Amino acid sequence: MAELFQHGFSLIPPGTGLAMIIAAGAGLILSVLEKGLPRRAARFVPSAASIGLAFMIPAGYSIALFVGGLAALMLSIATPSWTKRFLVAICAGIVAGETLHKTGQALISAFAGN
Repeated sequence: MAELFQHGFSLIPPGTGLAMIIAAGAGLILSVLEKGLPRRAARFVPSAASIGLAFMIPAGYSIALFVGGLAALMLSIATPSWTKRFLVAICAGIVAGETLHKTGQALISAFAGN
């Protein structure tokens, strides 16, 4: 963004304007569907914010989020009471564990001179 303000709109690749219009239209359609459909059907409409985020983060994270959400959905269908009690804690533990693992890897790499 800073480069755009510094050098002007000449840095934007061709077709970006059209892509922005299409994305805005898709977001609008998803929002209207989410609000306009009956509650039972609206829960299957994907979140426009989640789709936008998926395009901004690495694909591996997007896939992991999808797989985790799918696993949570299957657990909530199979064992609703267990899921209500433990799902948030398990997900938080997975996120914290992954963060600690990456931190440990970075420290080992830094001290090993890699």
